[in-house]
Amino acid sequence: MDKDQLINLVLEVYKAKKEAKDYLDFFENPNIDKRMEKARADIQKAIIRVKRGLLKPRMLAVKDAIKSISSLSPGEEYIADIMVYAFNEFCIGAMFGRMKDATLRSVVKLMNDTIVFADKNGLSASVLPRMQATIQSLKTDYIYRREFKRIIEDSFAVAIENCGRQIYLS
Repeated sequence: MDKDQLINLVLEVYKAKKEAKDYLDFFENPNIDKRMEKARADIQKAIIRVKRGLLKPRMLAVKDAIKSISSLSPGEEYIADIMVYAFNEFCIGAMFGRMKDATLRSVVKLMNDTIVFADKNGLSASVLPRMQATIQSLKTDYIYRREFKRIIEDSFAVAIENCGRQIYLS
């Protein structure tokens, strides 16, 4: 491809694909803090949805918000931060209403993915204490909250063990 063909290709992709437009805009003006705030707002909006005492998050919107940050390649610490934020928001959401089993499995999967990502990228020292503090702060005044906390604590311990770390919840 010559220079003109490459320029035309980039312009066509810029116009045709939202992801490419976002990436190229970020490449031109890398303001990660603005993108992180937007992703956090999107995650919070997608998770904190309660109807008749049942938490009804939009899992795809949460995954898209995480993907919107990871696709920019801002650094592993930003990706881990947004993953931990999503986990924390799910834990907050669990205090407002019950979760379906499928939602609970998705939260456990997100937690496992976050722990594995942090371990793989050497961020365990900053990520795991934050997650542990969130788990410890969960209330247990209703049966569904006790059950949620028990499942999250057990899954957290298993995920830590699978990564070869020895962190115990106190």
